[in-house]
Amino acid sequence: MQITTTLFSVLTAFALASNSAYAANICTYGTRGCFGTYGCCTNIPAGTCCWWSTSSLGWSVQFSSMSGNWFGTTYGDQSCGTQTSGIGSSGSSGCTSVFNAPNYSNWYSARWTLNGLRTSQAAASSSECRQPNVLGYTWSNRQFQIDVPEGQYDNITKLIDEGDFDTLNLIATKVKA
Repeated sequence: MQITTTLFSVLTAFALASNSAYAANICTYGTRGCFGTYGCCTNIPAGTCCWWSTSSLGWSVQFSSMSGNWFGTTYGDQSCGTQTSGIGSSGSSGCTSVFNAPNYSNWYSARWTLNGLRTSQAAASSSECRQPNVLGYTWSNRQFQIDVPEGQYDNITKLIDEGDFDTLNLIATKVKA
């Protein structure tokens, strides 16, 4: 009995370590269909919550750079606690969008798991989660991207929400088509 319990503990620890060794990208968009203004948590480990504070994002979420069988989940709160939708695949990416009907609200967080392994139900606080480290937008028919400096997410999303593209263009780079 002791050997079985020890073996189970070792296998469980290995499975959890394997799950966190993979990293992927979670991108949230300002429109359904995964295009337009976006925010991405890049290289985010499995089970880590990606959250955003702006209500202009969260109308669709794309999970990309995935490997193996994976499942992505979206949430109606900023701590990956209230599940609202999910998408799974064995492919390298997938997009899910908020249902297109009156009274449906955007999502505020997302995370992914590998091969059906479970993660904790919710992060204890938003400090245990990550905010997008890349933001993108379209202006004058060109796509721009910003690598968000530590602690500047709220300032940059405010500029995007206000449409202050003159200021944004000072810190953004053009994305090649």
